[in-house]
Amino acid sequence: MTGSLSTHKPSRCAGFRSGRLALHVDAVISVLAGIAVIVLGLVHTVMPTAVHAVVGVALAAWGVALWLAPARWPLRAVLAVVTAVNIVALIALVVVVAVASGDLRWLALVGALVVVIIGIWEWLALRKTQGPVGETR
Repeated sequence: MTGSLSTHKPSRCAGFRSGRLALHVDAVISVLAGIAVIVLGLVHTVMPTAVHAVVGVALAAWGVALWLAPARWPLRAVLAVVTAVNIVALIALVVVVAVASGDLRWLALVGALVVVIIGIWEWLALRKTQGPVGETR
């Protein structure tokens, strides 16, 4: 059993490949969304301009962190943290959808849909990186 473990390459497992790809896609989407929120704040404000700037910079910084995190920490840990953050972000966006009106409601709804789609992908990748239940070594 231990002989087969020495040849185990996590980078070749489908869950690890899918997880890295999901994080990179999430990173690109986050940076683009951050830029879009900042530009939207200059063209058509749906929130105070300062809020546009803070949200835009936060999204872009989150995207950069998502891109760099898998190289610095174990992928499963990164996916677990990102899954938890996705749940919190989704709750916040649903609250905004419930209380906001007009363009802000639509912006939050689109954001919530993106978080759900990418979040499910990252959660499934996390599940694929886990060993069989009850496995002991």
